[in-house]
Amino acid sequence: MHTLRRRRGLTIVEIMVVIAILGILMTVLGGNMFTTTATARSDLTRLTMAKIDQGLQLYAARSGRYPSSADGLDAASAFMPDGVAPLDTWGCPFEYHQPSPTTDAPYQLVSRGADCAPGGTGPAADIYSDHP
Repeated sequence: MHTLRRRRGLTIVEIMVVIAILGILMTVLGGNMFTTTATARSDLTRLTMAKIDQGLQLYAARSGRYPSSADGLDAASAFMPDGVAPLDTWGCPFEYHQPSPTTDAPYQLVSRGADCAPGGTGPAADIYSDHP
């Protein structure tokens, strides 16, 4: 009589195929997650700039002018969330220029991105906010 063997477990080839498939999935999902995180940080920085803008508008409404570049955002910190000038989502301070050096706006806010240095691309790109 012919004896049938019961198959137990997986062969090494089957295990390697499963590991390869998991690796491909992790690569695709991990790349998408990094892009999504970078976009979310930029969006959150723009929202923070909008909060700073509100504080600067209140400062200007009360004093009749925007803070000078020398005074910086600290001059309007009483009108900012938590009473301090916030940092961008990478933990770097915003640059404040009054008047804007590039447009006709009364001031300009700049986040230097993930690298906290001028220039850059992708997540390290500078984010500018000029306000009329």
